[in-house]
Amino acid sequence: MGLLCAATLLSFITGTVLLLKVLPTPLAVSKPEYKVKEWIQGVVPLTLNSVVATVNETGATILLGILTVPEAVGLYRIARSLASFAQYGRQALRYVIAPEFSRLWATQDIGELKQVMRWSSRVCLAIALAAMFGFALIGEWLLGMLYGPAFIPAYSLVLILIFGFVCEAACGFQGMLMTMTPFASKVTRVLTICTLAYLAFSILLISVFGVLGAAVGSALYLVSVHSTLLLYGPIYTGVRGSAFG
Repeated sequence: MGLLCAATLLSFITGTVLLLKVLPTPLAVSKPEYKVKEWIQGVVPLTLNSVVATVNETGATILLGILTVPEAVGLYRIARSLASFAQYGRQALRYVIAPEFSRLWATQDIGELKQVMRWSSRVCLAIALAAMFGFALIGEWLLGMLYGPAFIPAYSLVLILIFGFVCEAACGFQGMLMTMTPFASKVTRVLTICTLAYLAFSILLISVFGVLGAAVGSALYLVSVHSTLLLYGPIYTGVRGSAFG
């Protein structure tokens, strides 16, 4: 923990020094302007979105720990970690396209914005599909080699979770676009409703089907959130961009 804190502090100091060296003179000498009310209005939905995302990531594990046996928690965590490879393309692209969304929205270049959304979604979908088909072919062997024969039953769980990530990729970045524009609170509403439904259905599914129910619940959550945002988002942004157009 001490090393982590020291590394974080060192990174902050280094970044600050580098920033001050390259900061344009007019920007360095200009008087700062604070828009506290607007910033707080923007921070609140972003914070809530992060909280809801954390609940989704950990909710199934916690519910499995409460409702089932420790072995089920282990299987699910292994399955979740392997399935997350299907999401790597989306995680990497989001840092590139988020500022592009803001820039294109500010300039109201809607045609280019649709193109960026469409092609980034297709790249993510291709990576997710490759992960799904690759795991379908060698998943059982991979689980046995990495974790041992006891974890081979996680094969079906991984495929179910990857299916959820494939649907997420196909629906595109509608939620991110709304977050980078004045409609972040609308995303919070969708995430909150879907998360509450997810937790309720997960309790039912886990009680009946065990760890398999947890995987199904997580996949259904991703499908419900991103399909809803895909249908709901264009009402506010006027922009629709998924892997299919």
